[in-house]
Amino acid sequence: TDEQNPSRVDNDDDDLEDGEILEDADDAASAASKPPSAFLRKPHPLENSWTFWYDNPSAKSKQAEWGSSIRPIYTFSTVEEFWSIYNNIHHPSKLGVGAGFHCFKHKIEPKWEDPICANGGKWTMTFQRGKSDTSWL
Repeated sequence: TDEQNPSRVDNDDDDLEDGEILEDADDAASAASKPPSAFLRKPHPLENSWTFWYDNPSAKSKQAEWGSSIRPIYTFSTVEEFWSIYNNIHHPSKLGVGAGFHCFKHKIEPKWEDPICANGGKWTMTFQRGKSDTSWL
């Protein structure tokens, strides 16, 4: 009976919303005592760190060495960092003509002069107007 358990609140089950669970006072105290970090999700690490590079066509000049306009912009090493960057960078439709994004393992430059890339290649893709952002995703 309720007289034997004074901490019990007399709630009629009819007052509860569908799916609502009557919370016991002990459960509320237990949840309140957990540190906030217990509720944070752990990141999902990638096998390697990766760097996004941006090739700015407006920084190019005829006398400049190829690759001098390429700059590292962000490095990420978890799935969450990748999506944080992806969701906050300009997508292809917002870039200037000739601009390029590159994604390489961290500390590898997107240049054939980098020994790791010496025998590499390049993919260049052209999309119908309005389709580049979806294809980029």
